[in-house]
Amino acid sequence: MFIVNNLQSDYKDIYIGDEFVESLHDTLKIRDKFLNELISEVDEILNPSETFEEWMAKQKSQHQTEDTTVELSPKIPYNPDTGRPKFNHQYIDDFLQLIRTYFSEEHFNQLAALIKADEKPASKFIFNGNSNKLADAFKQLYEANLIVGCNKTELEKWILKHFLYSNGDKVNEYSEGWLSAIISSDTKICKSPILEVRMKDKVPFLVPTVRNKKNSKY
Repeated sequence: MFIVNNLQSDYKDIYIGDEFVESLHDTLKIRDKFLNELISEVDEILNPSETFEEWMAKQKSQHQTEDTTVELSPKIPYNPDTGRPKFNHQYIDDFLQLIRTYFSEEHFNQLAALIKADEKPASKFIFNGNSNKLADAFKQLYEANLIVGCNKTELEKWILKHFLYSNGDKVNEYSEGWLSAIISSDTKICKSPILEVRMKDKVPFLVPTVRNKKNSKY
């Protein structure tokens, strides 16, 4: 993100890793949000979209319309499944087998129940591997239309709700900024993915990828 010559060092114990970049990315997003809000507020003050008199006239017109309305619009029924990822059942078993080794037996069984029948797990699942591997796998399924019923932002929230990850002894939480960089954009490319979705005669199929030797633990 930045080039700062003074940060160059010969000391091997100085390391800038994923957690630093992730935190920096979140901080920049928050600063960008506040700056955009400030710009919008200043622009509204300098160039108001409507005068007070116009606003009052609009309010009066709306009240008159409400008073003359006879029939009320029907309420849209609440749909609890809105925004929940729905997996193509034809590919669920293949997908689960490809990610099985990354979870404990207990968590894998609960994950299978969540994906197949939307059974709520007792706790979050711990993914034993690099954080971007799991996010990339879900992204590939989504872009191949093997996950439907949600957009990418909702998929990211679903992952945040149900998954943790561990590269060793420490268990970590995903962050919105990190997941967004992987799933909603191409700024974070997974260099050692779990799987690849390929097409043959317009039909998708899942292919396991060859793992790098240095990452063979996961």
